[in-house]
Amino acid sequence: MERISCRVALLILLGTSTLGFASHDFVPDVPTTIAGSTRQPWTVTHEDGVNFTTLFSLPAGIVIDGLQRLPSDEWLLSLESSADLGGTEFDPRDVILFDGMAGYSLVFDGAAMGVGPDSNLDAILQDTAGNLVVSFDVPTRLDGIDFEPADLIRFDGVTFSLYFDASATTPPIPTTTNVTSADRSGSLTILTFDVPTTLGTATYSPGQLVSWNGVSFALFSQPLAWPGSSQIAALAESVPNPPPPPTGLPSSTGARKYQTLPE
Repeated sequence: MERISCRVALLILLGTSTLGFASHDFVPDVPTTIAGSTRQPWTVTHEDGVNFTTLFSLPAGIVIDGLQRLPSDEWLLSLESSADLGGTEFDPRDVILFDGMAGYSLVFDGAAMGVGPDSNLDAILQDTAGNLVVSFDVPTRLDGIDFEPADLIRFDGVTFSLYFDASATTPPIPTTTNVTSADRSGSLTILTFDVPTTLGTATYSPGQLVSWNGVSFALFSQPLAWPGSSQIAALAESVPNPPPPPTGLPSSTGARKYQTLPE
């Protein structure tokens, strides 16, 4: 088995909805029974507000904990633990591009980027410029900055910076809360939590999607019949709406480089 060299891909983000996602794709953190069927944590399920459909599964036991769907019907994934996919060993700190069939490639090499071995990358999205945005399950120090588990971190191919500062919101997200998945919908940042989290007068459960509009939090939506015993480990909106391509990306070779992937 070999590890492939790091590529941070210029990929295209998903679409937007103003009243909750019209449909979305998700992965539970544990086997979860919904609408009479058990959804596994290595299987991506699509919900359209009425029905649940299996989109694809990784080999049994390889748990997905980060997800983003691309307009090309390719996927960005992260894994809960190290695993071999297609003859390549991937690390929980990595972001993987999956072509929807059998092809896996590395688009973010966490070890090469300085992510510590105790950190697990557990949320994936992109900003409007196409930069990768991630989160980790434990406090993680990168480029001299200490990031908390509820923070979202932007990587522009050169440096890491805060995309969403959980301590700067009103009210702040407790440091005991981990953001288990994240996405965007228009100007909103969409989050899910690993434990019941009280923000102001509202308490949000792990199965609920919570929006932040830059001023306040609100309930965005919730998968149908979601049991309180399960977390949403990975989330992606189903309707693509690509952002404009970024400009001025690094063009030199080396570990920290963007590479445009075919659409």
